[in-house]
Amino acid sequence: MRFKRTFTKGCLAWAFVLLTNLSGASQAPRKELTYFWQDKEGIVKTQAELTFELIDEILKEEKPSVADPSKARKAALYLMDQILHDTRLDGSQVIGDFLDGRMQGVIADLRRPVTKGIRIYKLYNDGWIIKSPEVTIGWDIYRGPSVKDSGSRMISDSTASMLADACDILFLTHNHADHVDPFVVGEFVSNGKPVIAPDEILPDNPGVTHTRREKIWKETFKAANGAKLKATVVPGHQDHLQNNIYILTTPGGYTVCSTGDQWLKSDLDMMLNLKGRIPPVDVFMPICWAARLPEFCESFGAKIVLTGHENELGHHSIDHREPYWLSYHKLESLPFPNSLMTWGECFEYKK
Repeated sequence: MRFKRTFTKGCLAWAFVLLTNLSGASQAPRKELTYFWQDKEGIVKTQAELTFELIDEILKEEKPSVADPSKARKAALYLMDQILHDTRLDGSQVIGDFLDGRMQGVIADLRRPVTKGIRIYKLYNDGWIIKSPEVTIGWDIYRGPSVKDSGSRMISDSTASMLADACDILFLTHNHADHVDPFVVGEFVSNGKPVIAPDEILPDNPGVTHTRREKIWKETFKAANGAKLKATVVPGHQDHLQNNIYILTTPGGYTVCSTGDQWLKSDLDMMLNLKGRIPPVDVFMPICWAARLPEFCESFGAKIVLTGHENELGHHSIDHREPYWLSYHKLESLPFPNSLMTWGECFEYKK
């Protein structure tokens, strides 16, 4: 039995060497062949690393659009679901490295100037960055949960700092830890950049501008670079918490809105009857589990729908991690142009 196992290993190793030599010297070297016998953690980690590499390659080719997604793009997001719903990888460095790398891609792309239209970047969870020619807006930017045994977050402090540095103003929707990150807020405040939030968020922080009323109201916010954003704010709720829904119009006339975690049944009558009370929204970013999603989008006058909050890993068990395959199912019957994005992707919109 020992001879058979040794012989088999020797054949496999020889075959690997032969295939490597036949592939030609110009080909990039492959990872060292490793056996995972009695290394359950190692095989799961390596499998995730290689799958993330494949996902990155696919997403570079298959960009977000309102056209029907290709099978390759859907497969890439389905593969992400499989990894992110494997609880053995919760809090793992391999997920942190993937997420941080995706955010590094956002930082690099934000350096490209916008001359026309707007770009919408999907960050982790329900975080967004909107870049127009005049202003760059941050929304609920969050570093993600902690990496096990390291004390660091999935998105590193240095990466989060660069994301904040690229923005001119930050909007916070409601007082949940996966939407309000004190480190990110501190980066904005220390650099003299406005942070806009409902009353319940960091009430003792003098660098945060608190705003909340009981009825829909209009307000103008000035970004750090001097750009003015016209806002209509809807006073919603996430259960008992205040949830400000900011409908923002850029100086160039593009209207955008992220709904935060709007979820309170008693708010539905107001939420589904907003036509005529708010400006129509060019790019609408609701949570993927929004109640009565088609009517919700219609009420906001959505021209393009981009869902958020899929695969939140912090405190959500797998039944509430909201997989991409489920969002695809919901969006298939949505009577509005839409695109399902993942972490680090950019959607370009022009009128």
